[in-house]
Amino acid sequence: MIIYPIKTICQFQIGVLTCYSIFDGYYEGGTTATLFANAPVTELKKACTESGVPQQGIRLPCSCLLIDSTDRKILLDTGYGHYSEENPMAPNAGKLLKNMAKIGIEPKEIDIVVLTHCDGDHIGGTVDKQGDPRFPNAEYLISSREWSDRLNYLSSGKASRPEQEFLSKYLVSLERQVGFINGEEIIAPGILLSESVGHSAGHMIARIESEQDCLYYFSDTICHPLH
Repeated sequence: MIIYPIKTICQFQIGVLTCYSIFDGYYEGGTTATLFANAPVTELKKACTESGVPQQGIRLPCSCLLIDSTDRKILLDTGYGHYSEENPMAPNAGKLLKNMAKIGIEPKEIDIVVLTHCDGDHIGGTVDKQGDPRFPNAEYLISSREWSDRLNYLSSGKASRPEQEFLSKYLVSLERQVGFINGEEIIAPGILLSESVGHSAGHMIARIESEQDCLYYFSDTICHPLH
């Protein structure tokens, strides 16, 4: 198993914006077959061999980005939350809130939560064990395309029972606090959300810019060194 070392909390500045990359935990047992589903097998094997990257047993870190501006706090993705207790591939994840507490920030202080897409390591921390929004004062922003795709799937009859329970609990329950992004939108000074579809129907990325600095939050557009 290959392990990529990662800091629990990494603080840095993008101009006047204070940012924190906050570790949530690991997804255990990733494979190149799932991470590079469309790659030619021969080319993928060659690239892995030349780079010394194994084709299975890959341990993928999950981190969220917190942006602390002068008038609001914005969280990009929510990690696994207590969904880690239901997911055997991420038994030790769900550390976001614990690590947020280390920098003195509570869930009630978050003004905006950006959900880049609806995988478990991104929306598993949206609600608490009682099903209430984990960030009670926040507006949850999601691509309208992603929201519609997941709700259509939920009502199509194609979703398995676990998928139905997952989407109902971690997504549909947020309905009263959800705001939608249509294509591209500036959500705060210097913070632009844009659709970057492919990983999911409405996957989003973020561009954070202040003064002469710029940062892209790619979410799962890039999640492996070979990407």
